[in-house]
Order: sequence, then C-alpha cells, then structure tokens
Amino acid sequence: MEATQDEKLYRVVKDRERWFNVIMGEGMTIDEAATDRAANRAALPAALNDSLAMNLGLNLKS
Repeated sequence: MEATQDEKLYRVVKDRERWFNVIMGEGMTIDEAATDRAANRAALPAALNDSLAMNLGLNLKS
C-alpha cells in the first residue's frame, strides 16, 4: 500500500481524526461499554446547547 493513493487517503483521514480529537477534547471509542455510557448520559437542554454553539456567520452591521 506504500506510495499509493490509498496510503495518502489513509494519512489524510488519520490526520483529520487527530485534529477532531484535539477540537473535541477526547478520542472516539466504539465498544459496548462506551456506547452504554453514551446512551445513559443526560440530554443537554436545547437552550444551553444554543447558547454554547459558535456563530460562524459574518456580522455585516456597520
């Protein structure tokens, strides 16, 4: 697989995964225990979710 398009794609995907983990603050673990913990989490209230969301739009008011 060395020096092929598949290898390049693999490297790009792994690099993006590392950046995702940096931004999100944790790695993604997919196993039965992890999915059980995720299923039992309390839901984040919609109002809190909205207040924490980043606004990436432009403010064009002058």
